[in-house]
Amino acid sequence: MPEHQKGALEGLVVIDLSQNLPGPYCSRLLADQGAKIIKVESPAKPDFGRSMPGFYQQLNGGKYSLALDLKDPEHREQLLKLAKTADVFIESFRPGVVKRLGVDYASLKVINPKLVYCSISGYGQSSELSDIPAHDINLQAMSGLIGFAGRRERSSVEECAIPIADMVTSVYAHSAIVSTLLERGKTKKGAFIDMPMADGLAHMVQVWQQTTPDINMLDKQLAKLPKPLLKLKALQKPIANFATRGILPALPHYGVFKCKGGGNLCIGIVDEGHFWRVICEELGGGLKRFASLNPMQRALLSQPIRILLQRALRRQTAEHWYTRLAQQLKLPVSLVADSNNLANAGYLRALSDNGFIRSPLARQVPDYTVAALGEDNGSLLD
Repeated sequence: MPEHQKGALEGLVVIDLSQNLPGPYCSRLLADQGAKIIKVESPAKPDFGRSMPGFYQQLNGGKYSLALDLKDPEHREQLLKLAKTADVFIESFRPGVVKRLGVDYASLKVINPKLVYCSISGYGQSSELSDIPAHDINLQAMSGLIGFAGRRERSSVEECAIPIADMVTSVYAHSAIVSTLLERGKTKKGAFIDMPMADGLAHMVQVWQQTTPDINMLDKQLAKLPKPLLKLKALQKPIANFATRGILPALPHYGVFKCKGGGNLCIGIVDEGHFWRVICEELGGGLKRFASLNPMQRALLSQPIRILLQRALRRQTAEHWYTRLAQQLKLPVSLVADSNNLANAGYLRALSDNGFIRSPLARQVPDYTVAALGEDNGSLLD
């Protein structure tokens, strides 16, 4: 039996039928705030995440486990009995599946009007694409993220290295569930939450899309460049290249650079003129002539500036530059961490003794004990 967790959601019961990442990550966050999570899996086809023990443990540790075949009328009745007193119900089947199984919101609302029911799917329950299956990379593509993710000097169709649609949707779903629970405290009624993964990611992409520079604005900045800099060959490239990728990929001082010995250093200067002037002064050489330029002008001259930055940083190791630029000069500079070694990252306050990094929502170290499939059938079901 999972260890009791304290938090703002203590006493709430969540039934979670979801698998893999989107739903389980959402219920992980709810568990971190004290909710009791009952994870329901098919005895014949359990959560695929169980094949990746560390992944499954971090997402599903501390949750109760039921093994139920919802196509079996007896098992379905057992779930319905639990749903009568539950507070939240999460599912991530393709639209239409829960209705066929008899555990959709319309069915559960009859027996529990206060239930907050969240359906997570690729394109929502009623859109024109509802019946089309989708995984994270499909959603990155359909939301515009892949098409928008151009890299500095070349076109790119690379996907995000982590399943960002899954994780963003989980956070949105968590927020929607908690806010609906607050509303339920006033109305005494539950609600249905339709959580399309494509919508949440597309919203974020569109917000950032607004940073793409306007061509006319770039032309004006070009006219303001000092005459000696106008002669640089980089300006022969079409200015429109910058206008399709957002401002950050165009900035020469926002990226990762190779240093002496092969180490990598990340520089994250955006619009801060004072940071830019300090790093130009510190690295010296030809960079000093660019120190007074504004961000848009630096973007227009990205290629020569980046070459000068790379040349200067290769003089020393990444550790040397991190000590000097970040720790001493307090610039937004960082080393590139190995994702396999985060358990040794002393700067992470949420690091647990077992090496897991808990979410910032957890008031205490979560219980990461993994229940065997169906371990709680005897205690939770009559």
